[in-house]
Amino acid sequence: MPWVSLLFMSTRPNLPSDKLLDPDTNIEIIVAAAKKVPRFAAANSLDEAVEAFVRFIAMPPNQTSEVIRRQQIARQLLRS
Repeated sequence: MPWVSLLFMSTRPNLPSDKLLDPDTNIEIIVAAAKKVPRFAAANSLDEAVEAFVRFIAMPPNQTSEVIRRQQIARQLLRS
């Protein structure tokens, strides 16, 4: 099953779900949302940026554990 941007399905109800399968569309949506979050733009570290992303852009229900999990992923990607 292809990955769909579930993150923005409810915030972009007029966007067809097939557009959410397009990586460029997903990137465009995320970048536009990130530009509206001053704390994300002002982040001085990868950890700060990930925390701002989770808390103010993605906003999952379990934010504290998601911050930790996504920071670990970001650090692994940075090393590779």
